[in-house]
Amino acid sequence: MISNSSLDSLDDSALLGQFGHLVRKAHEGSAQLLRHIDVIDRRKLWARLGHPTLFDFLVTRYHMSEATAFKRIGAARTARRFPVLFEMVGRGEIHLSGIHRLKAHLTCENHEQVLALAQHKTIRQIEALVAHLAPRPDVPTTLRALPNRTPPAQALTAAAPVAPTLGASAATAFFEPTSAAPVPAASALAAPAAAASAAPVALDPTPASGPAPLPPRRDPDPEPLAPGRYKLTVTISESTRAKLKQLEDLLARQIAIPKGDTAALLDRALDALLTVVQKRKIGITAKPRAPRMTEPPPNGQQTRHVKASVRREVWPRDEGRCGFVGEDGHRCDETRGLQLAHKKAWAKGGANTAENIGLRCPAHNALEADRDYGAGFMARRRQQKQQKQQPLKVREPLARYVLRAEPRATLLSRTGAVLVQTNGLDHRW
Repeated sequence: MISNSSLDSLDDSALLGQFGHLVRKAHEGSAQLLRHIDVIDRRKLWARLGHPTLFDFLVTRYHMSEATAFKRIGAARTARRFPVLFEMVGRGEIHLSGIHRLKAHLTCENHEQVLALAQHKTIRQIEALVAHLAPRPDVPTTLRALPNRTPPAQALTAAAPVAPTLGASAATAFFEPTSAAPVPAASALAAPAAAASAAPVALDPTPASGPAPLPPRRDPDPEPLAPGRYKLTVTISESTRAKLKQLEDLLARQIAIPKGDTAALLDRALDALLTVVQKRKIGITAKPRAPRMTEPPPNGQQTRHVKASVRREVWPRDEGRCGFVGEDGHRCDETRGLQLAHKKAWAKGGANTAENIGLRCPAHNALEADRDYGAGFMARRRQQKQQKQQPLKVREPLARYVLRAEPRATLLSRTGAVLVQTNGLDHRW
């Protein structure tokens, strides 16, 4: 087995070469696993070995996770219908999650074209492809209150069950231009909790010291329903619901938005917010001002402020994405959290001009900073910045009053006291 110390001794080229070899072997191994699962399924070896299903055979005997076993069984049975999938998995052209999303839409007539379009695609891209293959109608817009539910950890450790109540002030609104009756996250978590409590295991009566586990994070990307149509599910607060209602009332007669069409209202609100953010972050306005000629700062001092005219030029030039290009010519495609970075470091005399500034994602901006200033120096600066951002800890003082040592003359002039020295002792009168 290769140890971390042996990998640390490799140069970058050798490390990437070995990594690519391992990835290719993993793809080939996945294809071989699918072939074996297909044959085991057709021979029903799982039944002869005392398992009720192939799924139980993989999970119980070979300790696969439930999700892994489910996807591998589905991929193997789909590849039995379309054997080209075995070769595509072996070459790394499609992953099991992609097969899982496409298996219900593949036919003898379209599988060659669909699988060709699905090569080297991400899950999001394959979901968009499925939306083209099987468009779904728009879902109705619903708005309902969510009940207050006991967290799963408290439900397990509580001495007596507490019935869920619906509080008007604490209730949150559920805005869903999506499905009509989704399952709340709390109820989805309650089922595993109930199953766990029913299992014959001894529960510790003492409550857990750590915080309650968070509910599973919902996918932030809207789900494609049809070409150009997406499904969005969000949970909003009571104040957001009030703002939504107020906007609907104010715009009822000014613009053609039907009552209850939250999607159209959201589109108008996003247009207004995007205009404000683009003006502040990028400098894009309907009537941009001409750049003014400013005098150079005194004593050659520079500031990090980048003019709006420079930002307006840099953003479209870099196409609103990170402009870092790797050693092999691959350009970063990140669009989130972009920062203005100097090609020639600002502290080394780099100017705030469009020629010297480009868009960088946080990771590549940090990488170039390590290159320009040194990794050790930047690590210390980031640690100092992180310490400044931490909340201050208030400690109890050792004494309620603090005694200050002041000159005797100052103290006498402020208090008007008279000191008489007797036998080497000071007496106050």
